Amino acid sequence: CVYVAVTGFLFIGNAYMQSEFGYEKYWASTLVSVPAMCSLVLGPFFGSFLDRYGRKGEVLTFSACVILVFHGILMVSLWWKNDFLITVGFGLFGLGYTMFSTCVWICVPLAVDEKMVPTAI
Repeated sequence: CVYVAVTGFLFIGNAYMQSEFGYEKYWASTLVSVPAMCSLVLGPFFGSFLDRYGRKGEVLTFSACVILVFHGILMVSLWWKNDFLITVGFGLFGLGYTMFSTCVWICVPLAVDEKMVPTAI
């Protein structure tokens, strides 16, 4: 469910930011690339954190809430256009996406039989 919200928005995000907020193509592409850059930089740190401390259920729930806050920020930004708020929102989106994607792949071996793990991943 969270992956649908993330990948769906990343697919249409560039065109959406251009049409709804009037950003140029370069700036819209830069904003939409923030979640991927956050995932690139923060993914190993979240993986280490989850390996050390666990708390996978709480991290999954928190990451879904962070992504929900991002979508709320975009909704509010339709009426109150504020570039700083939108940029912070995309930073939160990257944080939530990184936490979710790191945690969900760690949880796959917990959800399937041991002999099916390579197929499930």
